[in-house]
Amino acid sequence: MKRNRDGWVRGTTTRELWQLAWPLALQAVSFALLSMIDRLMVGQLAEAAIAAVGVGGQILVFAQTLAGAVAAAASILAAQVRGARDSSDMAALSGSTLVLMGLIGIAGSALLLIFAEPACLWLTNGNRAIAVPAAGFLRIIAPTFPFVLVMFAVTGIMRALGDTRTPVVTSVAAILVNTILNALLINGYAGLPMFGITGAAIATAVAHLAGTWLALRAFSRMTFLEHRFGLRDLRGARLSTTRLLVSLAAPIALDGLFWQAAALAYTRIVGMVGGDAMAAYFMYQSVRGLGYIPLGALGTAAAIVVGRHLGAGHARRAKMAVGRANVLAISASMGMGVLAIIASGPYLGMFSVKPEVALDAMRLIRWFAFVLPFEATIVVLSGTLRAGGDALRVSLMTLSTFWLVGIPLSWLLGVKLGMGLIGCFIGMSAESIAKALLFQLRYRSGAWARKLTG
Repeated sequence: MKRNRDGWVRGTTTRELWQLAWPLALQAVSFALLSMIDRLMVGQLAEAAIAAVGVGGQILVFAQTLAGAVAAAASILAAQVRGARDSSDMAALSGSTLVLMGLIGIAGSALLLIFAEPACLWLTNGNRAIAVPAAGFLRIIAPTFPFVLVMFAVTGIMRALGDTRTPVVTSVAAILVNTILNALLINGYAGLPMFGITGAAIATAVAHLAGTWLALRAFSRMTFLEHRFGLRDLRGARLSTTRLLVSLAAPIALDGLFWQAAALAYTRIVGMVGGDAMAAYFMYQSVRGLGYIPLGALGTAAAIVVGRHLGAGHARRAKMAVGRANVLAISASMGMGVLAIIASGPYLGMFSVKPEVALDAMRLIRWFAFVLPFEATIVVLSGTLRAGGDALRVSLMTLSTFWLVGIPLSWLLGVKLGMGLIGCFIGMSAESIAKALLFQLRYRSGAWARKLTG
């Protein structure tokens, strides 16, 4: 009987992970395509335009990291509250999350407007041909930042409660709006002026607003144990819930800031190699984003399932879900690596760049295919550890591998020893391998599996 029950648990766990993961993957594809479409359409202009959109987008992601931390914390807590079946806690969590997102969104918009150009100049090593249009790109998108954060919050709670369809619908709608407006505004079709990079920014901003409106509309129709969600939850925000949310979100934000600070540092190091290297790097980054899609989806699905089991007091089932998610993610990473290598030729052929730039991007894509299984372990285990309240340790391990392994090696090999872009990437790969090993050691200790609610 025990064997049959174990088999049933494993089977249902795997199915639940896939049922959560595939809509998450579709949503991630939509977000990745938003960035990729901007780069592809702008890429018909020049290498500097590709780099400008890449730099602007990277800074925008850096600003969104704080919001992503609150959304991730809300998702983890919502999963645990769902396991405990407490509607009053769920209403308080919803209201507290919306309040925090509003405050972060307003502050983030202000910071983006003020520091856009100085940040872009620093990232591009003073290259004004890239920095100035990148800053203009950011200033157009910045006012929509609060709306994007609200979308993060409500879709995170929806996913934790099992509604993975709505985030997909909002993302697909956003990409359709972005694609149509890109075609009209970047190249000036249908009698419109040719806006170039500015057109890409306008299209992205309008797409963000459309996605947010759809998410809020669906959120207001959702219920949990007879509680109906919506902006009315703002009145039910609790200080105690807000504190719990912040205590979980703070280390996640710290970890995200480490990731983004390292990403900016890597960009800075690549910028030291040259403008062509930066263009190749951002062409590769789009492929990297797509390669992460099944991994991120399985990692988020694992965190939701683990959080629900921990909230219900089922630590053994939580660990079983982690094992299944890790196997699935590593398998998916191998398939995505092969697909990336096969598709890299046609993809890179879409860009009007120098042959040597395309060749450098191709080399990075091939390297990435071999590193991707380590990234799979990182994504699944980092989400798992956070689901048990172990986010601070995740942040400390992230900090140590970035700043003690990856960044020093990237600078040493790529710049100091003259190995160029490939040398930079070897340093980045060493950081990923070290982080995967540290996360695995912490997971095996078993000390992370804790109930956070009730």
